[in-house]
Amino acid sequence: MTITIGDPSTRRLLQRVAVERATDLELVAIEAELSVELALLRGDLAANDFSDDEPTVRNGIAYIEHQLEAVARQAERRLRARRWMTAFPGDPHEDFQTRFDAMRRVDIVEAIQTLGVPLKKRGREWWAICPFHHEKTPSLAVNIEKDVWHCHSCHRGGDLVTFAAERYHLNAVEALRFLEEIIDVPGVAA
Repeated sequence: MTITIGDPSTRRLLQRVAVERATDLELVAIEAELSVELALLRGDLAANDFSDDEPTVRNGIAYIEHQLEAVARQAERRLRARRWMTAFPGDPHEDFQTRFDAMRRVDIVEAIQTLGVPLKKRGREWWAICPFHHEKTPSLAVNIEKDVWHCHSCHRGGDLVTFAAERYHLNAVEALRFLEEIIDVPGVAA
């Protein structure tokens, strides 16, 4: 199969890649060029001064408007990324592995109870009603020796960070930061 540059889907792909890989100054230039072209087409349409038929000009306007939206989306993505980077100051390459390892030394039973799930000891494990689904009998088992939890009904499980991530709909790093704020973690300075 041969792909030619004249193929409309290939052109769209190349334009999308060009917008995604453009520097900030190139994005501004692309936006300015598209805005000028859009103004020219709208002026031609308003004056009924165009060499093609009216539907072709209207399609051209719609296409340029679509391209301008793509440039605006890319600029917004970059702005969000810059806001996120400034919202979490510090070393972007901070050692999360050490922090996750320190979180594994926390008493998982006490931590899960701190997160609002009452546990009762039965044998070697602590049991609770699973907060991830509706049930009447306890099926969530916490093994303090292995520092893991597992629900025998919904088959979810993991360590303390996974529990917080599942419970509060966070990613692993957000769950780690959340736990560090509310639990005294040995070996990690607050």
